[in-house]
Amino acid sequence: MDARFSQRIKDVLSYSKEEAIRLGNAHIGTEHLFLGILRDGEGLAIDVLVVLGVELYDLRMAIEKSIRNDQPSSVTDPDSLPLLKSAERILKLTHLEARSMKERTIDTNHLLLAILKDDNNYATRYLVENGITYNKVKKEISDSQPEGKADFPGDARMTRSENAPNAPIYPRPLRQSGKPVCNNPKEVNRPRNLPALRSQQAPIAVPTGTPGTADLARSM
Repeated sequence: MDARFSQRIKDVLSYSKEEAIRLGNAHIGTEHLFLGILRDGEGLAIDVLVVLGVELYDLRMAIEKSIRNDQPSSVTDPDSLPLLKSAERILKLTHLEARSMKERTIDTNHLLLAILKDDNNYATRYLVENGITYNKVKKEISDSQPEGKADFPGDARMTRSENAPNAPIYPRPLRQSGKPVCNNPKEVNRPRNLPALRSQQAPIAVPTGTPGTADLARSM
């Protein structure tokens, strides 16, 4: 199994095998991958589908009806189920989706997008018929992502600490000509001579808070 897969993706792949056996199928196809996402029931893929108004129960029932085998396969070992070429291609596409979004870890949102790129599976046809297209889903996913790091060193964009992704967003220090505004330690630490009449001036409001800073499982 790919080391870049998140734990949720690994769980989804395991669920897809179990869904194939439950529905009497002797292989794992794209629809089983999608059923794995639905069975997991969490993650960005599910969140986006819900936001876009997809009735997950109706979608699940429709997919199951389309692939259920009335004469179930005798296969009972999930690990012995072969992966169809179409499903293999979907899993390879997840790498491209993650790369296009500049993300290293592959998660359910990348799997959902990869499935929607394939028009030959029932899940995609169902979603497209209900107005849920690849472009619409990708836009919703992109809009839900936190703002990334600044692309240029001179930017003072808002960023998060990589070691504390849940910490408040804070601005990068402004730079001039690629150097800090003040890079002289003596100048920074030099005490200032305050005016004698400082005590007679109105107090200066000082902010009272500053932002804090705070993968292999079962193989296929």
